[in-house]
Amino acid sequence: MKPFFERCFPRAAAEGRAAVLGILNATPDSFSDGGAICSPENAVAHARQLIRDGADAIDIGAESTRPGFSPVGADEQKRRLLPVLRAVRAAIPGAVVSVDTRSPEVAAAALEEGADIINDQGGLALDAMLATAVARRAPVVAMHGFEAHSRGLAGPQGVETPGAWVARGLAEIAHRAESHGIAAGSLCLDPGFGFGLKGAQNAALLDALPMVAAAVSPLPLLVGPSRKHFLPGMYPGEAGPDDATARFCADAVRLGARIVRVHAPKPVVAAMRGALPPPARLGSTTSTNDDAMRLAREGAPDGTCVVAETQTAGRGRAGHSWASPPGVSLYFSIVLRPALEPDSLALATIATGVAVASAIRETTGLDARIKWPNDVLVSGRKCAGLLCEADVAAADGPVIVAGIGINVNGTASSLPHRPIFPATTLASEAGRPFDRDCILSSCRLAVARWTRILEAPGGRDAVLRSLESLDDIRGRAVRVALPSGQALSGVAAGIDEGGRLLVSTAAGADPVPVVAGSVSLQGAQLHENDGGQH
Repeated sequence: MKPFFERCFPRAAAEGRAAVLGILNATPDSFSDGGAICSPENAVAHARQLIRDGADAIDIGAESTRPGFSPVGADEQKRRLLPVLRAVRAAIPGAVVSVDTRSPEVAAAALEEGADIINDQGGLALDAMLATAVARRAPVVAMHGFEAHSRGLAGPQGVETPGAWVARGLAEIAHRAESHGIAAGSLCLDPGFGFGLKGAQNAALLDALPMVAAAVSPLPLLVGPSRKHFLPGMYPGEAGPDDATARFCADAVRLGARIVRVHAPKPVVAAMRGALPPPARLGSTTSTNDDAMRLAREGAPDGTCVVAETQTAGRGRAGHSWASPPGVSLYFSIVLRPALEPDSLALATIATGVAVASAIRETTGLDARIKWPNDVLVSGRKCAGLLCEADVAAADGPVIVAGIGINVNGTASSLPHRPIFPATTLASEAGRPFDRDCILSSCRLAVARWTRILEAPGGRDAVLRSLESLDDIRGRAVRVALPSGQALSGVAAGIDEGGRLLVSTAAGADPVPVVAGSVSLQGAQLHENDGGQH
């Protein structure tokens, strides 16, 4: 089964961006539109406008959860919702539609009428909702905080921070879902901005979003801040609620959100495009890592990206060269200014590898995996490599430049022949070409997200947990050529908390940690880690 994001938002995944869920209220008491779009005819017109404005899916709800709301029974919800759902389905047959309801009965009826996703603001609190999702194999969004909101209670108690409260609650929801049979690939989590949180607590939760993402990784996060009461206090300079919503969404995507749920997609889409600075594009250069490091030392901000069509002196780890044919591949470097302790800087390479492999998986559907420390493989062949270089004495504080090279289009036969290390292209593996800019965008967002996660409390564990799920060599016989000229043979036993490869050399002996080395799989063609790119 594909993960939730690729399954529910394939276009956003292929284009390397966050997804937008457009809100369609089939309620007479909505705080946003006052029930102006309740009729099927108006709902279809509004759904079409949402899609024109950039929505990837439509979220239809028939119960307002505004402050002081009155619960709406299942029969009334169905009376409001099902005619609208049928009309939207008939008029826009290709649309992805979610149903916003806490009622298992309404969810089941909506799925029967063609809804694709259950959006449960109740956080899967009801066994019947869990059973409905499992029986129908439906993707589910589960929100945190509704109970506190519905009872008018304050969420975090005592010294617990909003981020810790939400992270703990979402982890409990994820555990409950898994224990009832909902696969991880069918679940998305919503932190519940504005639910059980007052004023500045929402700003604190936004700041803590990387920590929340780390706690529930690899499950995606959806945020729903649209037109909520706390936005003017967070963004007082914005002209209106939709502009403030757009600013919030851009910040949330940069901090780890994958999906935003909004009333007005157009300004949100525009704001999210500007969440990262536009890349500096070069025709030819010696090395994008050198260019990016120069910019970093001149004060370039976090996220600055240099992209080149070709390099004349691209390099990999340990000084190996990296071929850079023009027009078919990606060669780029990203400036990172992570708030990390010196002993965690080595994990930046691991986090970048996780980001690049995840981005390739999302945009292409290929089973990209990681060969420690810095190669990305598909079907045992190298499609990408990376090289992270740090300047811990830079005037503006420690800086890391992450250089990434990806063989995107063209054929494997067009690459330089390396009998000891087979290479491939994404196009060769998938049987079709890819848009390089989409893959670049996906990688940049993923690197930003995973860097923020690494910085957060619990982030190291989240990065290593994701690496373990993508590790291509764990449990396999390897030979490691060490920088000293010696070699170490054994079985790859995983990665330790410092990002070092563990190699078991004898039964019962403690694994040997390896800080640096070139890894080959014994008895296979895969050999010599000439990874990296710049």
